[in-house]
Amino acid sequence: MPVDGTSSSLGSPVTMLREYRIALPDERRGRLLAAELVDRGHRWVRLRPVYLPHLDLANPFFGLPEFSRPELEGWWHVTSVVDELAPDDDMEDHQLECEEVAVAAVARRHRGFCDGGSMADRETLLRHLDLRGLLHDQTQEQAYRRRAAIARSFPARRDVPAPLVAAAAPVPGGLPPLLDTVRVVASRLRADGTATPVTDWWLTGEPEHYEDDQELLSGLFDAVLHQGTCSPLTAEQVPLLAGLVGHDQVAAPYRAFLLFLLAEAGTVGRRLAARDADRRSALGLGFGQNAEETAAQNAVEAVAPVLLRRWPEECEAVRCGLTFLAAAFPDSARAAGVIEPIAEMAAACAERHRAAMVRLAHALASADGEALRARYSEAIAGTPVRLTGIPSPVAPATAAGLHILHLMLESETDLILQAGA
Repeated sequence: MPVDGTSSSLGSPVTMLREYRIALPDERRGRLLAAELVDRGHRWVRLRPVYLPHLDLANPFFGLPEFSRPELEGWWHVTSVVDELAPDDDMEDHQLECEEVAVAAVARRHRGFCDGGSMADRETLLRHLDLRGLLHDQTQEQAYRRRAAIARSFPARRDVPAPLVAAAAPVPGGLPPLLDTVRVVASRLRADGTATPVTDWWLTGEPEHYEDDQELLSGLFDAVLHQGTCSPLTAEQVPLLAGLVGHDQVAAPYRAFLLFLLAEAGTVGRRLAARDADRRSALGLGFGQNAEETAAQNAVEAVAPVLLRRWPEECEAVRCGLTFLAAAFPDSARAAGVIEPIAEMAAACAERHRAAMVRLAHALASADGEALRARYSEAIAGTPVRLTGIPSPVAPATAAGLHILHLMLESETDLILQAGA
């Protein structure tokens, strides 16, 4: 039931509660941030030093910083719970998204960052709530009133149409199973002396467990980018992917998927830097890449010019993947002469999502900072990118642009694969 001071139009208590956890560099900033969260209607606001296993004598990882987070030594955690009213499930999701973005901004203002948290149904979260370090405990009635005022300040939900699938022909009959073509490419790598154990694996009997082409593509993705991150084996598989993209026995929807995977692998380090910008900025860690991410980027950049020169002979679906490759490697895009064709593709796009996507790719490929700012804003305003997926304003502009382009192309590529199945 609505409480005193709230309108029945605000709906019912939300079924899922979100617990926030914010890392701050010192206790003073923690207390200031905690007070702001109270003003936003957060409940059970707590403040404690960050727990680090390597400093705890009773923990088996004591003295082992590699199993802890030594960079947070001396830092503090503020934790809180948001309990509010919402008229329906869609609005509940929208309010949750808006609050996540707002809390990240508050944390950034106090030189901190959102450091995880959790979400669970009301009964479960409250039953396991750890109240150590409690600073503020406002009543549910107070929280509802404050949350109602905050929710009224949120932007309206965006009514953004879903992307339409690019024109991709279905897989034509007569093509061999994809595994056969993978083995042809792997054999070529062996013959020219560039094979590795990971590419030679495709010549064994083990890959025969894949039931169909779609399952094989999923296996390739997992082998190249397990859970979206690079491994020491990622760069070694780039020549195999490039060989498949250039093979005439690979159907267009599959080439589009493989190009997307290549561009993903070549941009992992930059995209993760954009996603993790607040933490890196607060801790002074910079926006560099690890060795595996750099090796993958270099490997993809090495094959990019040859693949980009395929532009004139490719269909629209594959060109979507080529725009991502061009955006990731502007020098290769210029060398291959595809920057103007990408602009022409953008001008010819009638569908809103794809037009914004290709214009963003063109700005990145052109390395035009002013155009990138405009196209980035257009992309996040008019396409189905979740508010929580938009990088922090402290993220490097190119990295942020690649992150948004990746999200947009991800949905596009999924649709291309479905249409070609």
